[in-house]
Amino acid sequence: IIGIALVSIIGVLPMGLNVQKDNREETVINQDATVFMEYIRNGARGADDLTNYVFVITKKEMWAVNVVRNWFIARQTPPHAFQMMEQYPNATKTLYMVDAKKGHIEALWSLPGWQDCITIAKNPEQYDPKLVKWIEDCFTKNLDRDSYSFEWAS
Repeated sequence: IIGIALVSIIGVLPMGLNVQKDNREETVINQDATVFMEYIRNGARGADDLTNYVFVITKKEMWAVNVVRNWFIARQTPPHAFQMMEQYPNATKTLYMVDAKKGHIEALWSLPGWQDCITIAKNPEQYDPKLVKWIEDCFTKNLDRDSYSFEWAS
């Protein structure tokens, strides 16, 4: 009985260590996002090197109820939407453009997972026209740009 208990504990221990590591990484990401949002709200005084774009990957974890993870990736250049669709087919992908000096942020596009995009494309009248346009533009590679302007996003 003691041997079975030891084997069980040793078998579960690595999973517990991974959960702790994942939680620590998410805490760092959440802290980065908090600092980032404070920069935007306060006009980013002293943060002139703040990036122009923030790419957010949102993924629902299937192993847990009501667990959604967000990864915030600061970038100098925008990622190409179609390439992001290929790399992250099961996540929602959102690109924001940031003017840190003015404290302005604008969503350029937000794309759901691959299967959701197919469903939306089959029934476009049931969804927000802006979302339908983003999906169409993604699959025709019209969102694959090397830069954007705030005028474009309006």
